[in-house]
Amino acid sequence: AQQLDPSDPHSPWVRTQETRHHVLASSGSLSEACKMMRRLYPLDSPCIGYRKVLEEQVCTDSEGNAVRLDGKVLRKFRLSPYVWMTYGEVYDKIDSISRGMVSNGFQRKDKIVILSETSADNLIFLQVCMNIGAVIVTVFATLGDEEIKVTIQ
Repeated sequence: AQQLDPSDPHSPWVRTQETRHHVLASSGSLSEACKMMRRLYPLDSPCIGYRKVLEEQVCTDSEGNAVRLDGKVLRKFRLSPYVWMTYGEVYDKIDSISRGMVSNGFQRKDKIVILSETSADNLIFLQVCMNIGAVIVTVFATLGDEEIKVTIQ
């Protein structure tokens, strides 16, 4: 994929070539799809891209007060260009964290609650949970305190 307008950091990414066969078409689960991808893509190919926060600024109104939405302060971020992890790096993280989780007593069908902003680390940890057969309970960081209480009860 490539960015539609590389000069615009908010520009969407678009596919540059057609995919003849999608991994998920013959996979029964996301865990199976991840295992299949290990055979399809070279370990040194880019897999997950993320951007580092270079600067964070609180959004303010015309009077200089912090702007809030649903009780949360709105922030504006200046982000780095994309940093890419290769398939090999991602697989190594998934395998290492999976082994660590199992050695610390996590078992298949254990419920794991994840309260996190969307990120590359979040995506990797979701794959770890699928890898060890855990039940994933996601709690979105954008929820308010009351909604979080209801979700995890």
